[in-house]
Amino acid sequence: MKLELVTPTGSILDTEVVEVIVPASDGLMGVLEGHADLLAALGDGRMTYKADASSSAEIDLAGGGFLQVDNNKVYVLAEKAVPVK
Repeated sequence: MKLELVTPTGSILDTEVVEVIVPASDGLMGVLEGHADLLAALGDGRMTYKADASSSAEIDLAGGGFLQVDNNKVYVLAEKAVPVK
């Protein structure tokens, strides 16, 4: 599925993934291929995504935002996003 991460300063990430875990406003939320369409508010915390079963990356999200899942596409709109090294 496709993952896009956008902040007010522009696009941060646009890649294919097999799993995304985001800090929703009421706890962590996981998204896999075939997930039902949804719209959720984001909280502060770490987003993790996997490009395949053996690799993952993390990005710290802060300041709120939204997650939208639509037809196997995941859109993350965040106020601030900082890749974790």
